[in-house]
Amino acid sequence: MKMLDFHREEDQNYPMTQITLTAHEKSALEMQHKHSRNEKERDRIKAILLCSEGWKVPMIAQALTIHETRAYYVTLKTTKAQKS
Repeated sequence: MKMLDFHREEDQNYPMTQITLTAHEKSALEMQHKHSRNEKERDRIKAILLCSEGWKVPMIAQALTIHETRAYYVTLKTTKAQKS
């Protein structure tokens, strides 16, 4: 069995995205995740929560077994929404 490798050179390919959530926003997302039956929606919520905890895109993608570009898109879209 291959050990998960969280420190790869590919980490440099994606700029750091930072998502800041209030306690209320985090709680609301956790509740939405708990009640959602849509697997893709649950993955998006998990990606946002992990990014808000400081995880990098490749780590999020590996943990959720999704493609890195998908994880980057989700975190980037959320970051842009926060700036608006």
